[in-house]
Amino acid sequence: MEIEITAIRYIDNKNIELIPIHVNEERHKLVIKKLENERNKIISYLKSLKIDGEIKSIFRPKNKKLQENLDYLCRLKKEIKRNIEKLKTIYQ
Repeated sequence: MEIEITAIRYIDNKNIELIPIHVNEERHKLVIKKLENERNKIISYLKSLKIDGEIKSIFRPKNKKLQENLDYLCRLKKEIKRNIEKLKTIYQ
C-alpha cells in the first residue's frame, strides 16, 4: 500500500519547500524520522526566538513584526505532526 503525503523541507525561515512524496511500507520509518527532524528544526528556531526575547511562547508565538511567518511555521508544524501520526497509524 502506498500513500501520498506532503513533506516539508525547512532550510531556514525564508526557504521552506513543500514536497509531495509517496510512502510505502519499506520507507515509512525513514520518512517519519525525516519529518520529525524537520519539525525539530522549526521548534529549535522558535526556541531561539524565545531565548532572544522576541516571542514568549513556542506553541502560540506572537510578534507583530513576524506574525505572518510565525503563523505559517505553526501551520507547518501541525501539518508535519498530522502526517507523522497518519503514517504511524497506517503502517504500525
